[in-house]
Amino acid sequence: MRRMAELPDVESLILERDFFQHLVELGQHDTPGPFLEEALDLVMRLADAEKGYIEMGGGGADPRQTPFYAARSVSEAELAVIRSTLSGTIMQEALGSGQTVQTHSAVTDDRFSALESVRRNAIEAVVCAPIMLGQAPIGVIYLQSHQPARRFAPRAKRFAELLGQNVAPIASRLMRSADERSADPTLAWRAKLVASEALVGRSAGLAQALRLAAYAAPLQIQVLITGASGTGKTELARVIAMSGPRATKPYIVVNCANIPENLLESELFGAMPGAHSTAATRVIGKIAAAEGGTLCLDEVSELSPSAQAKLLTFIQNKTYFPLGGVKPMSADVRIIAATNTDLQQAVASGAFREDLFYRLNVMQIDIPPLDERAADIGPVAHKLCERACDGMSLPRIPLSPASVRALELRRWPGNVRELENCLVRAVVYANGELAASVEPTHLFPDEAPSEDPEDFHAAVASFQRKLVQEGLDACDWNVTETATHLGLSRSHLYNLIRSLGLQRPD
Repeated sequence: MRRMAELPDVESLILERDFFQHLVELGQHDTPGPFLEEALDLVMRLADAEKGYIEMGGGGADPRQTPFYAARSVSEAELAVIRSTLSGTIMQEALGSGQTVQTHSAVTDDRFSALESVRRNAIEAVVCAPIMLGQAPIGVIYLQSHQPARRFAPRAKRFAELLGQNVAPIASRLMRSADERSADPTLAWRAKLVASEALVGRSAGLAQALRLAAYAAPLQIQVLITGASGTGKTELARVIAMSGPRATKPYIVVNCANIPENLLESELFGAMPGAHSTAATRVIGKIAAAEGGTLCLDEVSELSPSAQAKLLTFIQNKTYFPLGGVKPMSADVRIIAATNTDLQQAVASGAFREDLFYRLNVMQIDIPPLDERAADIGPVAHKLCERACDGMSLPRIPLSPASVRALELRRWPGNVRELENCLVRAVVYANGELAASVEPTHLFPDEAPSEDPEDFHAAVASFQRKLVQEGLDACDWNVTETATHLGLSRSHLYNLIRSLGLQRPD
């Protein structure tokens, strides 16, 4: 590569375009380490630097405390010197001012020449740009040359600043993800529960649900699990049942919404012969079948008024009457109820008995919707993708990082069930194309590609328009003179004027 100072402006434009294109590609990483390494390689190549160092903190934290950094062409001893030099003056000035610090020779610069590490290592040209997240500095980019009289061209500062302005949102997201992976708030509660792996995720919302489940599991109290459809209510009920003293006894789930009203009481409490048209012999209800164990009543709000009254009686004294029976029967069964309905509103409207609500709602556990558990979408998606492949006897096709980000940015009103349907379709498409991974185009085949490339090309076109317009204005729209100034052929400049829609002012 030629020295940056020798490059004409048009080549600088091409380099800047390539910079943004590579930055978009760097955003495909899902961990901060490799991302910072490749970002540093990019800026060193464009700035023509001999040594480089990049360091990131988070949320305004002191960057010196972060484990996220990368260095190039730097030995361990030199790395210690760079960090010492940074912490001494240069980094503090860059972070304090929010401005790039540049010197053509640190050993002769009054600002840095007194630093012992600068004198001992004869540090010459340095560019140190802050990495800004909004108005907050969260890291630095440090470029260095050891050659005497070897100065960085102006474009070195330009690219260091461009990286500092554009790298922060991506790196910040990656570091938050890394923090979430390293500090999973669900782990402490999973250790107290059995079979909690069925509830995939590491969000704070899921951790809260598991915490309450751990509290309730060893006790013989009623639990009411609330949450939207598809959030995992029955899975949490199973975890509670399997983690308590009834773990070896039956665990039975009844979906109250899936049973016709005229058969629901028979399904729950059983029926004597002839009690209804299908009861030719005695029907054993789910309460009797769950003896000694746990009965999960999913969508409990769908119980008929008559079934609500019978359930209330059973919870109060552990007795019930089978349909058509005249002799009370008893059973030792723990009830866990689940609903996606606001039961308090149902009580207010008269659709649900208030006394039954309070009997069921001894401890309420709410599972937030998937849209409120962004940290869970990635792990859940990976698990569902594996399940989809296994269910169709296909080789496992991994989700690409871009696909995980696309899923995280999406709203999922249908929660896990909707996400699962999306992934099953995506696996079918990816398998049909013999793809190595599931990509966003497989997830959302009917939608336009990601807007990132369009945004990038729009940014490049805007930059071209500004550069050409300023050149034409400076040369009073003399195309020959402007072409010479910009290092373009006249034909190329005419093409740019037409494609960018530029017009000479009257």
